Amino acid sequence: MRSLFPLFVAFVLTMPAMSLAQQQPHPILSEFIAIRQHVGLLLRWTITGGNQCNGTKVFRSSDGVGFEQIEHIPGVCGSEIDDVTYSYLDTFPLPNAYNHYRLEMGGQGFTETITHFYTYFDNGNHARLTDPVDGSVRLLFSNASEKQVSMEIIDMDGRPMYSALTHASHFNLYTKGWKVGIYIYHIIGSDDGRVTGRMMVGQ
Repeated sequence: MRSLFPLFVAFVLTMPAMSLAQQQPHPILSEFIAIRQHVGLLLRWTITGGNQCNGTKVFRSSDGVGFEQIEHIPGVCGSEIDDVTYSYLDTFPLPNAYNHYRLEMGGQGFTETITHFYTYFDNGNHARLTDPVDGSVRLLFSNASEKQVSMEIIDMDGRPMYSALTHASHFNLYTKGWKVGIYIYHIIGSDDGRVTGRMMVGQ
């Protein structure tokens, strides 16, 4: 059974002060990003030198509207001189869904919201989600480096039916109007190399 409390991992790095990014996530932050890990999503934020806050709270949402607190990091954060970077590992992000995060910097208000789609596979190296209403199919796979990935679909006779390219970690297929039958798909270039599977397309 999964624990209700995610593992908290904090890394503190001290570095010379740097200028704020153009798209500033918060007046005292120069960076707030989410990075996919094999064990979850790593949130990383940097407090610019000369700024401090009283504790940090981490919030997560499934829709970007209703947020719940998933971690509280007590104590003074930041430095009077140097930039300081912190990280929090969410070991149980919402699987195969968009995860929205924001921080409450104690005494300094909330950050902007960041969003990350987290792919999770119970077994194997990909997942297939089907919407029976419109016949759409989403194929999920690992592509943390966002390199180009190709996909080709053939029928059982080996005839090519569809192909596509992406730098994301999924392909969306709209199969309405396809002939009923079994199709074979090949995903080439993912973090797991070549991914192959079969899917049934109905009316």
